[in-house]
Amino acid sequence: KDMVDIDLMIVLVVWMTAGNIIGSAVSGAVPSDIIQVLFAAVMLYTAVNFLRKTPVRTDNVDPDRLNWRRLIVYLIALGTGAIGGMIGVGGGVIIIPVLYLVLGLPLSVARGTSSFLIGPSTTAAVAVYARDLARAAGYPADQVAMIQLAALLHDVGKIAVPLEIL
Repeated sequence: KDMVDIDLMIVLVVWMTAGNIIGSAVSGAVPSDIIQVLFAAVMLYTAVNFLRKTPVRTDNVDPDRLNWRRLIVYLIALGTGAIGGMIGVGGGVIIIPVLYLVLGLPLSVARGTSSFLIGPSTTAAVAVYARDLARAAGYPADQVAMIQLAALLHDVGKIAVPLEIL
């Protein structure tokens, strides 16, 4: 209880999923060296800021200023999703420090909120890996696109499966 900001999580899922889909779609067009350098730069920037800054406290913050911070977090979530979609990893290592440092959420709430974003990030990663494997196997472009689309939808069937089975 009180470990997840549900309202924020719902909005972040939309932004990160959009980023995952964009990143997954463009990842084949961007050279892997550039993607790796981009990811390394984002990780280094995040780590340095996480270590040197104290989180912003939102207790006495003007609501308009907090709304701007939320917009920044949404855009970062979009970028985080895109990076995750390009390289096939989750965005928790980026979004947790952002929620903690920019919005001032307690670290436990930032972690809890981020844990609900795993599904979309995983789906984007599966799509990237499926596309790359289909290309490596020599499938034609139209079949590669269908395999990538199928990978994006791979978890849809779980909606009707009881939790005891999962």
